[in-house]
Amino acid sequence: MSLMLENLSLKPITEDNLDDLLSLQNEIVKQINSDEMFEPETKDGLLPLIENDKIYILGCYTDQTLIAYGTLLFPKFDKENLGYDLEFAKEELPFVAHVDSIAVHPKYRGLGLQTFIGNYLGSIAKNQGFKHLMSTVSPDNFHSINNVFKQGYKIKKLTSKYGGKKRYIFYKEVK
Repeated sequence: MSLMLENLSLKPITEDNLDDLLSLQNEIVKQINSDEMFEPETKDGLLPLIENDKIYILGCYTDQTLIAYGTLLFPKFDKENLGYDLEFAKEELPFVAHVDSIAVHPKYRGLGLQTFIGNYLGSIAKNQGFKHLMSTVSPDNFHSINNVFKQGYKIKKLTSKYGGKKRYIFYKEVK
């Protein structure tokens, strides 16, 4: 399906509207039957990233209600940089950005929002000079896997992340 929503607006999520993200996330987590599929964000985890410009969070709103969001992480030399997992040279690590999570309200799934947000975040990474985009997806999350493939990513590795949860590491060169 294609993205067809009236009154869709995009705006960054900051400290001021972070509670919108957390509320939507809680609603999404209730719908998921597995702790393995989605790694929720926390306010304590996001605030330092926002304050230190290590993350960009895109909110998709319709009629002033957050219906989806995506996070773009700039890990540089942090140990969480997926470039380490793929044995990138140290000088390439600052050019790695992560599409860390994309979440869509259950009512708005199937409209192409996940792919739209992923592509939008990729264009932000490109405009900021990043060369490598990476993402992690649960092997059980077939919908997200398909959406990441649609964005041009390739699976590079299956590994354990987030306390032992299995994750594919997806990679795409920024062009």
